[in-house]
Amino acid sequence: MDADALPTYLGEPSLRRRESAWEIWQYAAPECLLYVFLFGPDGGQTVRHVDARDRQREPYDVATCVRRVGVAAYSRPEAVNIMRQFRRSFFP
Repeated sequence: MDADALPTYLGEPSLRRRESAWEIWQYAAPECLLYVFLFGPDGGQTVRHVDARDRQREPYDVATCVRRVGVAAYSRPEAVNIMRQFRRSFFP
């Protein structure tokens, strides 16, 4: 999945951090923090890894956190296809 598709499903990240060709986007939900690691040049970044932590920074189920972060966007029609693509990419 490319970086342009993420905001359609997850909204804008609460934090973006760039390190060389990597960019880390953090999304916050009341129960968890979702970290999306993107790699590539500007305009061509793709998701390479996803991690989730609870508010005490302990490991958290990624699929559950994705749902928590994306709950508001899920109800929008254009987000449904993006969500399916996101899940297929990381949760086969």
